Amino acid sequence: MIHIRIDPILFQWGEVTVGWHGLWWMVGLFVAYQIFIREGQRKGIDPDHLVQLVLWSTVVGYIGARLLYVLHHWETDAAQPVSILAIHKGGIKLYGGLIGGAIVMAVYARYRKLSFWSLADAMAIGIPAGEIIGRVGCTINGDVWGIPTHRAWSLVYWHPNALIPSHLRGVPVFPVPTMLQIWIAGLLALLLVLRKRLHPSGTLFAIGIILYSLGRFVVNIWQPEETPWFGFKGTQVVSLALIGLGILLLLFLRMQVERKVSGEAD
Repeated sequence: MIHIRIDPILFQWGEVTVGWHGLWWMVGLFVAYQIFIREGQRKGIDPDHLVQLVLWSTVVGYIGARLLYVLHHWETDAAQPVSILAIHKGGIKLYGGLIGGAIVMAVYARYRKLSFWSLADAMAIGIPAGEIIGRVGCTINGDVWGIPTHRAWSLVYWHPNALIPSHLRGVPVFPVPTMLQIWIAGLLALLLVLRKRLHPSGTLFAIGIILYSLGRFVVNIWQPEETPWFGFKGTQVVSLALIGLGILLLLFLRMQVERKVSGEAD
């Protein structure tokens, strides 16, 4: 078992609080940014457009990630509205960030007349790398926990500032952040192998959505959430929707290729 006794708060200066959660996600965001820029340039996209897109996607993506988290914990946050602004304590839903970032990317690509699918493929490489690093912050913070288990790989939180519910403090729980990191690392390795082999543009992005969402669906089995949607949890419902979206994207891209080939034959 892995015993976590680290204080999630790195340091506090007056009303300003800096935590390990935010620090690790900032490092992850920086790595994702660097990879996205490199992949975008490799596809011939102007770096200036890539930098502007990253700035807008970061702002809107974070708002989306925080908003989805608040909606997911609405009963708690509605009773304490001030907690909605307590971003230093962590609490984001990455799905919300991905959806927000994708919307910004689609709007920006259309406005600047850029290839959305090329941008999406570049993002499909950068985001997983950033999340692998950012999940270290979740592990320390205790804001993503699993069901109690006595397996050798379980996590045990001891620090009173950890965000895990008090009744689970000192109790071995399923290592959700670690399992997500392992799954995403495998996904990233696969995408790196395929990124120069898959055509047309957008195929890598679609495959990334499908496999990432599949991993989230599976790992979520060991998270203590209610199952109001026909026996499925909220995160699992979003995962299934994105898996369906990824499959539709693959079919759409294939139809586009077939239509192009058919047009050239005529």
